[in-house]
Amino acid sequence: MVLLLVGCLGDVPGTGITDRDRPSRKDPPPTWQPVDPQFAGTAVSVSSPLRVEFTGTGWLLVTDSRQRMVFRVDTATMRPDQALAIDGKPLAVGMLGDQIFVGIEEQRSVAVYDSHGAAVGFLGGAGAVAHPSDIAIDPVEGWVFVLDGRAGDIKVFEAAGRILVGTIASGQLLSPAGVAVDRTRREVLVSDYGSVGTDASVKFFSYATEEFGAFTGEISGGGTCGMSGCAGGFSRPRGLAVDSAHVYVVDAVLAQVLVYERSSGQLTGTFGTGDPVVSDLRVPTDVETDGAGRLYVSSTRTSRIVAFRTDGGP
Repeated sequence: MVLLLVGCLGDVPGTGITDRDRPSRKDPPPTWQPVDPQFAGTAVSVSSPLRVEFTGTGWLLVTDSRQRMVFRVDTATMRPDQALAIDGKPLAVGMLGDQIFVGIEEQRSVAVYDSHGAAVGFLGGAGAVAHPSDIAIDPVEGWVFVLDGRAGDIKVFEAAGRILVGTIASGQLLSPAGVAVDRTRREVLVSDYGSVGTDASVKFFSYATEEFGAFTGEISGGGTCGMSGCAGGFSRPRGLAVDSAHVYVVDAVLAQVLVYERSSGQLTGTFGTGDPVVSDLRVPTDVETDGAGRLYVSSTRTSRIVAFRTDGGP
């Protein structure tokens, strides 16, 4: 069963923000701004969604490149209750504890914000990441994995100290587009378009201490790839998500989410019609799982976040 849930503007209570989370009157005004309630019930809140991040507390963070905003969306209603204005084009977003990380194109940096939306610094300092196109986080390790699309690598930062602790996949990626973390296996996954004459792929790298950065495997897009896709595979993989059993790969051209068995790498199913003209997914760019039977997919061309059930539930 597919649920099409459209992000709408509105002032929605119960999103995890309590009075104690709000600054006192003596504090500077927060950067987070309440969404204008006049738009309640309309579908104008999200204009050009790029990345989605499930926070684990009932909301999604969504980057909107056109409006230069990060929206906070209540997953119960799929309406944003607040928006964070970004000084530049927000590409990627992640959250760890009370820190929000936003990759900003013009600043060539990952900016760090506190829980009230106030800017508090940068990962690795200003200008540390040439093109911070995606972010994944291991909350146990306290590490933030930033895909640098221009350098073609994954930069690993310690969130607490905001320092670079290592670089993964340097010189091993051609056109990387998305990153995800398998915390159980201590592997980072990265989608790669490849180049003309080569397969697109999802590559796995270890970040365990004893084999940090070691290549551990891949899922190939298929033998014959083109703009219309690959036989049984993908051609333009973008965002990724992973759980204990599956890897979810968004293909922007096929307008689908492809589901692969985590252990074998075999294709086991798809979400979306696969028709880029009539699909609910048009130029999808990212996918996120909440670990409880839902996938959230950003559909850039239709200005929507689409939710799919993965467990057969309502």
